[in-house]
Amino acid sequence: NINQLLAQELEIFRLLKNITLESLAKDLAVSKAAMSQLENGHTEITMNKIHSISQILNVPVREFLEGIVD
Repeated sequence: NINQLLAQELEIFRLLKNITLESLAKDLAVSKAAMSQLENGHTEITMNKIHSISQILNVPVREFLEGIVD
């Protein structure tokens, strides 16, 4: 499932950048619960959200996608 793979990439990059779930949620203007749902793959991650997250984490969008492309 692509959404689950994107969620895994999100968590990996967030942890590598030493950014808390709360901090990322605040920067995205979403609740901690909503951020948790995204990161656990329970909520679909849109390209707009990936773009916003990539800017906050300073990780190119292509790096998120490289982790899921065969």
